[in-house]
Amino acid sequence: MSHNLNRVVLLSLLITGCGGGSGSSNEANVSSPSLTVVDEQLYELNKPISSVMFSNIGGGDLTACGINPAVGGISVEVADNKKDCVLSGTPIQSQVGVEHSVTATNQSGSDSVPIKINIIPQPELNLALKPSKRFDFSWISITDINHYRLYENSDGLSGFALVDKLSANETTYSHQVALYERLNAQYTLEVCISSDESLCISSETVNVTGNLSNGISPVTASNSEDDDRLGNAIAFNLDGTVMALGSRGDDSATTGINSDGNDNDAEDSGAVYIFESDGELWRQTAYIKAHNSGAGDDFGRHVELSHDGNTLAVAASSEDSSSTGINGDATNNDSPNSGAVYVFTRDNQVWSQQAYIKASNTDARDHFGHVISLSGEGDMLAVSAYWEDSASAGIDGDQVSNELSASGAAYVFKRQDNVWSQQTYMKASNPDVSDNFGDDLVFSADGKTLVVSARKEESSNGDETNNDSFDVGAVYVFVVDNDVWQQQAYIKPSVTHEDMEFGWRLAISSNGNDLAVASQLHPSSVTGIDGDETDASAVKAGAVFVFTRAGDSWNQQAFIKAHNTSAGDYFGAAITMSEDGS
Repeated sequence: MSHNLNRVVLLSLLITGCGGGSGSSNEANVSSPSLTVVDEQLYELNKPISSVMFSNIGGGDLTACGINPAVGGISVEVADNKKDCVLSGTPIQSQVGVEHSVTATNQSGSDSVPIKINIIPQPELNLALKPSKRFDFSWISITDINHYRLYENSDGLSGFALVDKLSANETTYSHQVALYERLNAQYTLEVCISSDESLCISSETVNVTGNLSNGISPVTASNSEDDDRLGNAIAFNLDGTVMALGSRGDDSATTGINSDGNDNDAEDSGAVYIFESDGELWRQTAYIKAHNSGAGDDFGRHVELSHDGNTLAVAASSEDSSSTGINGDATNNDSPNSGAVYVFTRDNQVWSQQAYIKASNTDARDHFGHVISLSGEGDMLAVSAYWEDSASAGIDGDQVSNELSASGAAYVFKRQDNVWSQQTYMKASNPDVSDNFGDDLVFSADGKTLVVSARKEESSNGDETNNDSFDVGAVYVFVVDNDVWQQQAYIKPSVTHEDMEFGWRLAISSNGNDLAVASQLHPSSVTGIDGDETDASAVKAGAVFVFTRAGDSWNQQAFIKAHNTSAGDYFGAAITMSEDGS
């Protein structure tokens, strides 16, 4: 019996010795957790977040991880590897700039690191097309942010570029656009909570869809009918809020301002409509007829507005009166297609006719008013009569001879104290039959430079006296000093071609030092800028030439062709130039 008891005691001692000492040694070797710091976080409200790992460079398996204060929808748990803490979840409450502590615990202790967590809703960007070629964006305000940024991918392919940076209190943005360049445009809005733009959330991409015509304000005449040709001539004031539209096919026999206009008793007498914009829609504000409205007069063939929109000049190049000068007898029809120009002024939104202007040498079929141009202030008016027949040359020559049929002429009128008078009568320095001097003309904004074209002029090499090249065309520059006009330049392209009609259209910068000249029948097949001007393998492809003035000298600066030149394109059929000519 005692022998068995001794065996039980010994077994008990062996078991006790094997267990106790070993456990105490392992606990002594495990170090406390040591978490790495994680950067400030920005999360989108109600959207699952990508897990964030807090790496533990301390020892032992973790027994717990947590975050304080708690964040709705977010938890910090022990990672699957038992070594790290992982933050995950779907945030359900907005907050900005809130400091939290993430704590990791193992059997030897714990460690905590700070983290700043921001939670904001995703911005919702809305797009509306406005009938003024404008995209209006709007969004709901998000609190406690720093700013917004609007981005555009204009063609859907080029990538996003910043449109504008907007303050935190803005919730709308208007973007004036060229609609034809936005057919596949995309937009996105970023909301940022820091000034360094490192913490931002983007909206969903908004695509431009639907009919882009919704971004265009329709313009319709109050008495619109078929073949009225509304818009055959267009002019704007400088800020683009006033628009004059010629309607040379209007058939009403009414006269004056805002008459009924619903009859059709004077076919092709013509009319002009004034529209004004409120920044979004265009509205008709005036319907203007000549005071001597007559069938076939073509009133509205050409229109011009002063920069302030308060002076309107209207050409009626087929008007038939034989009167001359200012405010003469407008009732007779003794000189068919002699032409006339009318000046109207606006005062307190009311339009009235100020002057009825005829050439000083009125004659049948001169087409005075073929083209007109106003200076910026509206006090200088240039008028062409491209079928005028005088054989005189230069400034203020003999106006009564009719020896050079359709040689053409130009006239300059000046307004002083609301009274108009003719200032000068201009001819080319080398007039000839059918040169059509005055086929186009344009004033600089200050009214001190006038450019006149003769697209049928036939000199081939800069020598004004020869007629060696059929319908080459030429351009003439005139300047004024103390009311005295003189020709400053006779301009030809560096290389000429027969039938190129250099001078088809003109455009000039505000100061008159940059000039664009169209040659819509130019035959070169080259593309781009300053190619081979001698090439003649693409009939009627068209080209534009740019000239610059330094002092009193003019030089050709550029020869411009389309990037996809082809015969019969008529490149240069219409041209314009920026105010600064750049």
